[in-house]
Amino acid sequence: MKSFERESLWMSYAHSWGGWISRWLDLEETQALSEQIPQCWIDLIANPCAVTIQKVWAKTADSLPRFIDYLTNSILEARVAESEIGYLLVYFLKDWREVDINEYENGFMMTGLPTPEEDITKFEAQIGTLPASMRTLWLTHGFVQRRDSTFIVSLQPQQQKLVHAPKFYPARRDRWQEGRVLECLGIADVVGEIVPSFSRQVGTSSWDDYIVDVMRWEETMAESLRIHIDDFLADWTFSEWH
Repeated sequence: MKSFERESLWMSYAHSWGGWISRWLDLEETQALSEQIPQCWIDLIANPCAVTIQKVWAKTADSLPRFIDYLTNSILEARVAESEIGYLLVYFLKDWREVDINEYENGFMMTGLPTPEEDITKFEAQIGTLPASMRTLWLTHGFVQRRDSTFIVSLQPQQQKLVHAPKFYPARRDRWQEGRVLECLGIADVVGEIVPSFSRQVGTSSWDDYIVDVMRWEETMAESLRIHIDDFLADWTFSEWH
């Protein structure tokens, strides 16, 4: 792709999020913000490749292997943006958007600054122990934009101007398995009926990396198509990342 074509795509994406993205920072400006921006972000912007992707996502290496594999194979470029919700790292990725079965387009993934570990610990004291996959994801990015443009939820009040907070759904009855009841924790923004959620047995204190779909306006839930957050991030709607 010619440089002017890619630049046009970056500008178009910024325009589509014009209420949130103020401007793109160049590498020199990003380097000058090293006390506010993780060094691994700066390294990725300077040299977008498998090695720098793995540094950004190092904390998730054991819990999100499929998604990291996709990112290392698909990274084309990355930039930092100024935003009213804090600095953003936006990835430009090969085959990000699914336009049909086995047909894809390059696209952008917006992410936020990492969540401080103490904030995650405080949240766990209130709601229960998180799966390692979610804990390490939040330690990497406070939120992540998914392929369908919805977001993984955030714990950070500033980021919650754009992204929802996680929501607890007690005692949700399975729509299809009689007698099955689970507690659920919404982990993704969905505008509409269905909320992808972690689940756990009623009365237990640890969340499983087992995703169910909570029916927002009912007292029910159902099995999700992608039951682990790694697959939830890595796979497209109709196909899987291999």
